[in-house]
Amino acid sequence: MQVTFIIVLITIGMTFIGIGFKTALVIGLVVGIFNIIPYLGPLMGGGIGLLLGVASNISLPFYPELATLVTYMLVVLAAVQLIDNILFQPLIYSSSVNAHPLEIFIVIMIAGSMAGVAGMILAIPGYTILRVFAKEFFNHLKVVKKITKKIN
Repeated sequence: MQVTFIIVLITIGMTFIGIGFKTALVIGLVVGIFNIIPYLGPLMGGGIGLLLGVASNISLPFYPELATLVTYMLVVLAAVQLIDNILFQPLIYSSSVNAHPLEIFIVIMIAGSMAGVAGMILAIPGYTILRVFAKEFFNHLKVVKKITKKIN
């Protein structure tokens, strides 16, 4: 589902900025598939997509047309990545962990600020373990009951 949204958004965005539909679709497929790889995938997919876009428009004069196109491509890639990170991923993680999307977003941001990329990678599994631990041993507290009410 997440990959499909990314493919559609990238294809629409790239077509909107003037890249042909077929090339935009290929770029969308590449970026969407690479986005499956956590953290480095979007960078690799974006880099390959950028190269594909430049290669398909290599006949344009470098300045101002090709440079402007590359800038627009970077804006589209960054915007779709932001939409993915802020909207899609918390929704997907929240359904798999049985937590509110905002809760997931806050946990990832706190873990990232405390431990960087490693913290972001370990945030959701660690938070899930803490929730289960709290439910088992501190279930008599109201706060714990509220946080862990969705855990089966």
